[in-house]
Amino acid sequence: MRAAVLEKRKALSVSAMRAAETTLQHQLVDALQQLYQQAPNIKNPPNIKNPGRCLQIGGYLAVRGEMGLGSSLRWLRQQGHSTCLPIVCDQMLVFASVDDDTHYKKGKFNIDIPVVDTRQHVEPLELDMVLVPLVSFDLEGNRLGMGGGFYDRTFSYRLPAADTTVGAVKSAKSLAAESLAAKRGAANASSSAKTQFFIGIAYEFQRVDSVPAESWDVPLDMVITEKNVYHCVSTH
Repeated sequence: MRAAVLEKRKALSVSAMRAAETTLQHQLVDALQQLYQQAPNIKNPPNIKNPGRCLQIGGYLAVRGEMGLGSSLRWLRQQGHSTCLPIVCDQMLVFASVDDDTHYKKGKFNIDIPVVDTRQHVEPLELDMVLVPLVSFDLEGNRLGMGGGFYDRTFSYRLPAADTTVGAVKSAKSLAAESLAAKRGAANASSSAKTQFFIGIAYEFQRVDSVPAESWDVPLDMVITEKNVYHCVSTH
């Protein structure tokens, strides 16, 4: 499944990717506003287009044909929101606050990462929403990534408290996640998970009927493509 979708992404022309990114921006703005308005546990939802408070939004720099977020992140900053990008650190992700003047350097996997002071790092728990790249998704919110497990480890606090690993996977993924949860505090993790939105960003052709899911996979709340907005219903 992964190889077939990656081939489709690789075949996209530059003009097709730019057109999809532009369309995605309009989809994203309307979808995020609707998401906040319908959230039952947010009493005073922010106005995405005219914010009364700044939202902390995690994004990414597109690589290998991923759906671009550049124009969407710039627009969000123009509205007064804070945008952050991920940096791989010890098999986990930390997020760094960026703006239009941020400089970049090559990081792990030859991906550009922001050159910022550690004081500009933002804990994943502090993000109001996370815009997540993916290879494939289904309508239950299951996400197929590149296989590194970075998002699943970093955002494992969003899963139920029950043991979510099996056998060898526990030593590789669960122990790192347990250490992270202990460091950040289980109380904060539980509180943040209720109001943080985990949103997949993709091309429409990346949707599939079913993505195999394991108990440690963190499901998506929503997926936004250039054509549709999908509110996911997880069976986790």
